[in-house]
Formats: sequence, structure tokens, C-alpha cells
Amino acid sequence: MEEKPKTTLQQGHQEIVLVEPTARKTRYIDPKTELQTDQDRWLYMLKNLENLDHIPLAWSDKPEFVKLLEIAEVSNLTPEEMTAYEHDLKMLRDEHNTREYAIEQGIEAAVGAAVEAAVEAANDEKATEVAFRLKQKGVSYDIIVEATDLTLEQIEKL
Repeated sequence: MEEKPKTTLQQGHQEIVLVEPTARKTRYIDPKTELQTDQDRWLYMLKNLENLDHIPLAWSDKPEFVKLLEIAEVSNLTPEEMTAYEHDLKMLRDEHNTREYAIEQGIEAAVGAAVEAAVEAANDEKATEVAFRLKQKGVSYDIIVEATDLTLEQIEKL
């Protein structure tokens, strides 16, 4: 065991020996293997946040650590970098909202067209059914055409 540095003070007949503490050696902690609990990981992250430039790969499945590092990086930006970051973020949000709006409008248009086509098909089917009944009762084709808006060829095929 190595001897610690001592300082001796004398006051009258008394001798006081002060033992100076040795510098505590900091041991490297491997975050991949030595930190097993989330509490250990949180303490390590908070203690070493300013020195971290990435999340250890073993923790990448924990979104809260990724988010913490992102927040730390953003909060450490200079005013110029923060302005550029906010501008880029606004552009991304605007692009996302524009895309979502376009999708929403496309869906509404498609649904409207589908409903219109379904109504038209139902009307055509109903008109065909009415024309068939009128034809069976011997009503003239001119009256059936006028009543159902079907063509003469469609009525003859019934």
C-alpha cells in the first residue's frame, strides 16, 4: 500500500499530523455492460450528458434516452443555430401538414366520387327495373324512354 502524504503541525508540545487524501481515481464505466437498470442508465446519462455525442447502441431501444440526447443537443445550440433549427423544423412541419391536407382532400374527393357513382348505379338499376316492368305492361317505348332516361337500345335489350 502506498503511503499518503503527511503534513505535520506543531503547537507547543502538541504535534498534529494531517494526512492528505489521495486523489480518487475515476474508474471507466462501460455503459453497455455495467449499467443494468434504467436507474443506473439515467444517472449515467445525466452525469455524462455533456460528454455524450451518441446513445450507446444497447440503449437505442429506449426512446426516452434518445429523446433526452436530442433535447440536450437542441438546448446546447447557439442563437444562430437555434434560429436555423427552428426554421428547418417549421419547414418540416409545414411540409407534413401540407401532405396530410392533400391526403385528406384526396380521400374526400374519392369518397364523394364513389358515393356519386353508387347513387348513379342505383338510379340506373332502378330505371332499368321500371323500364322492364313498363315494357311487360305494353307501354310504348317513347314513354319508357321519357320516364326512365334510358336509350331506345337499352330498352329493346330488356
